[in-house]
Amino acid sequence: MMCEAPTGGQKCVLLLSYYYPPVNATACVRTGPLAKYLARLGWKVIVLTPNPSIWRDDAVDVWMKRETASDGVLLLYTDHAWRALSPGFLKCEVEGMRGIMGKVSRGVARYAGIDRAMGWIAPATQAVNATALGRVDLVLASGEPWASFNLAQRLAVRFKCPYVLDYHDLLSGNPYAAPRYPSRIVRREAELVAKSSAVTVVSDVWAEVLRSRFRTPAVHVIPNGYDPDLVDAIEPERFAHRSIVYAGSFYPPKLVITPIFAALKRCQADPVVIGHTWYFHYYGRDEQHVKAEARRFGIERRVVVHGMVDRGRAMAAAKGADACVVVTSVLPSSDPADRGVLTSKLYEILGMGTPIMLVTPEQSEAHVLSQNFCHISRYSGEDLSGMERYLTRLITQGAQRGEPATIYSWPTLAKAMDEVLSASIRQEVGNPQPAASRCCGGSTAPVATK
Repeated sequence: MMCEAPTGGQKCVLLLSYYYPPVNATACVRTGPLAKYLARLGWKVIVLTPNPSIWRDDAVDVWMKRETASDGVLLLYTDHAWRALSPGFLKCEVEGMRGIMGKVSRGVARYAGIDRAMGWIAPATQAVNATALGRVDLVLASGEPWASFNLAQRLAVRFKCPYVLDYHDLLSGNPYAAPRYPSRIVRREAELVAKSSAVTVVSDVWAEVLRSRFRTPAVHVIPNGYDPDLVDAIEPERFAHRSIVYAGSFYPPKLVITPIFAALKRCQADPVVIGHTWYFHYYGRDEQHVKAEARRFGIERRVVVHGMVDRGRAMAAAKGADACVVVTSVLPSSDPADRGVLTSKLYEILGMGTPIMLVTPEQSEAHVLSQNFCHISRYSGEDLSGMERYLTRLITQGAQRGEPATIYSWPTLAKAMDEVLSASIRQEVGNPQPAASRCCGGSTAPVATK
């Protein structure tokens, strides 16, 4: 049976989003606004996602709970099996015999290359089968976890409609993940891409990586962005001193705080800086790394570690800071996977207009982007002298703020995604080959990743 054109005037998209507000995960910066602004453009948006009640208390952002029921987005909550594979996020037994069995199962899963979110697939499928969703015109999977890409194909067969894969990280070749994936995973990824109607990805360089790897032109760039509703509503924190803010995680050896603290050590001893009050504020889970590096460079008394906080507080700090630090990598690299990294926090700060000290390799995509904004100052990880000059200027004189970069606002980006999804539906309507036969080729086993 061929996919039928929507007749009621409203197109329906089933969004597979493992990480969705109020979960405190970076991916939610993309998936939440994506659903919200597609709904505002007239789409019927159904989000398939694990129930927030199964996440650990410290994995749920209370401040973001109000975002989960906005703009008429229908949330289809699911259960989750095999929770012991992801004890850092999911509620599960970590003590006693069950805790031991969970630890063993995680070891087996790592050895076998099983995705830690594999236990979501069956409950998600059951939730869809048990709910009268009506017509679904398109399935959109936002990954990671990559098992959701397999689920997209399965559900596309179920609803006889196309599916689109949304990459906000790379699967094979991810610069922050394991260096190699089993060949079966690489082959399965190629099958899923080949049978999709389109692929979206967050950066131009990564788009070229995917086009080259999979020999397909159907790759579209939909960058990360910021939600103006949230950014405009945030009251900036009023620091009583020069404030430098970093919010987020670190991934050694590429993404570390080391060169920034090395430059701050130089600033601390500069006679021009002495007499000025300044502090570096860190918000995130990697407290030990920040504290250890602060001790190593002798700037402990200038570093304030806040730990994990809700997103609202981190955004308030970024909005009120004299400057925010954003790092994609402190190491030089010619690898396209490295050069294409564009962290989502960069766009939220662009939406605030806060000055940005960007540490990224020469000719990376982040470097190219920075050249369009006068309030972004870019440095390589080796340029300690350049960072020292910038930080000295910042501490003694401050820095000029920029205007919100509306080109990266989600109301704008959602229009681009709307075009991709609508074209995929039109393409399917005009394709004489049955959707089931297009989608059923190859393995149907969920993708397993390390």
